[in-house]
Amino acid sequence: MFKTIFSFFNAKDKNKFILITLFTILLSLIEVGGVGAIMPFISMASDPSIIADNKYFNYVYTFFKFNSHSEFIIYSGIFLIAYYVFRSMVNILYMYILNRYCENFSYNLAIHIFNNYLRLNYKKFNQGKTSSIAKMLVTEMTNMSAVLRAMLMLMSEMFVALLLFSLILYTNYQITLVITLGLGTMVALFLKTVSKKMTAAGTIRCNSQDTYYNIISETFNNLKIIRIFSSEKSMLDQFKKSGREVVGANVYSAVLSHVPRLSLETIGFSTIISIILFITYKYDNPSAVIPIVSIYAVSLYRLLPSLNRILSSYNNIRYQTESLRIVQRDFNLSKEKLGTAPIEFKNEIDLHDISFSYQGNTVLEKACLNIKKGEKVALIGPSGSGKSTIADILIGLYPDYSGTISIDGTKLDETNIPAWWQQIGYIPQNMLLFNSTVGDNISFGRPYDVGKIDAALKKADLYQTMQAQDGAETKVGENGAFLSGGQKQRLGIARAIYQEPQLLILDEATSALDTSTEERIMKQIYSLGKNITILVIAHRISTIEACDKIYRIENKKLVVVKDFNSLK
Repeated sequence: MFKTIFSFFNAKDKNKFILITLFTILLSLIEVGGVGAIMPFISMASDPSIIADNKYFNYVYTFFKFNSHSEFIIYSGIFLIAYYVFRSMVNILYMYILNRYCENFSYNLAIHIFNNYLRLNYKKFNQGKTSSIAKMLVTEMTNMSAVLRAMLMLMSEMFVALLLFSLILYTNYQITLVITLGLGTMVALFLKTVSKKMTAAGTIRCNSQDTYYNIISETFNNLKIIRIFSSEKSMLDQFKKSGREVVGANVYSAVLSHVPRLSLETIGFSTIISIILFITYKYDNPSAVIPIVSIYAVSLYRLLPSLNRILSSYNNIRYQTESLRIVQRDFNLSKEKLGTAPIEFKNEIDLHDISFSYQGNTVLEKACLNIKKGEKVALIGPSGSGKSTIADILIGLYPDYSGTISIDGTKLDETNIPAWWQQIGYIPQNMLLFNSTVGDNISFGRPYDVGKIDAALKKADLYQTMQAQDGAETKVGENGAFLSGGQKQRLGIARAIYQEPQLLILDEATSALDTSTEERIMKQIYSLGKNITILVIAHRISTIEACDKIYRIENKKLVVVKDFNSLK
């Protein structure tokens, strides 16, 4: 588990970890110093003659020229109070540094994994679930922060416990060994039982949360259908079931986390009370051993919480074992290695003998497609025949095909795909929009240029409509809730032509619109200019009537349709 956490560290994280470790050792010494100072102070306060007998007390007494034992004791008490104030301030500073380090760690880890998702092979990405991604980037990153915090807390408390143990062992090794035997037995028992149960509970929690996020995503993405089918109760029952499992695992974990503390406190203080009772019974003057008993009481008062935090931290790490596993999996996702070689489209695009399989099914087999610069080419075929797949392969999203794609004779591959993407505009059937402004949805993360946004709106015949509102600053609502279907598609056109693409791909972009709206939008697209090459994937024959060339998918191959009238 610790090795897994360390594998997430970059060089900067490792350096900070070393500094925090050194700070932890310093803090442990301060903690033990505070405990160790109690016994001398109590001894001195109960018997001032010790000041003269003890060479260290006597040296300080003489060096600072105190006038009386009482004055020395008072100043010692004031110094001890100041020391504990200082100790508290150092602890607060340590907790600030610790929590900032842990939160920054989870933040940087989330950035790394988010970047992995962005650069993941598109085919692999489609095989995952967006709900699992959301869970990973929110819940699991919070868990990773908690794991690192637990690991650092475990290390800190182990230093404190070791130093405190050395202190009481030096004070009286016989009593220390008796206490160690009792506490050690309990710790071993907890590691054998409670820790295993925490691991099991963590696995249940992780799996249940995955289901929990998935139900939320599926429910609100299909809310209209759920309403129509009156399936609200069914979805609510599923949500309750997964929620109960998460709550149950968390409650079980919370209860188990308190068992070590309660048990250790019972054993520790019962042992101290038993020692006091034994001394009172055996000796006539128990006051003589009050300083020793005091140091044990104060040490255990600090040692027992340390042991509890050690066990709690260890159990917390065990509880997150499954989270660590899946975070490590996504941390090490292989990203596409893409180059920066240039590629230009001035003459033609040629797809030769393209074959492709998806999930064991052959979608295309030796398909060929040729598109000349400035042509308007249509691609038709039954649903599921592979029309969108051809578009995705042409774009460069599915590199695991056989055959070749050439742009003006240059083979399209991972070395030049990024340059190819810069020349493509894409309009999908389902236009996904940010809950932001028209301008933000057109630029879509690219450099924001007001002039280019206005130009794109004009070409998409949306400029006047937006000017009647707030122009490029018009809010579109969540997923375009404030826009009509036609306006959303026109906004999609504006987004696609914002960077003046050489190739514009319409992947059934107007299939959800009525015929008259579709006709107006397609007319607008076809009038964009001769320099833009257009590939239209469509079902309706009326959509592609103005195309220069039509390909149809037949038997997993592409066939040129020579007579448009034969399609009617």
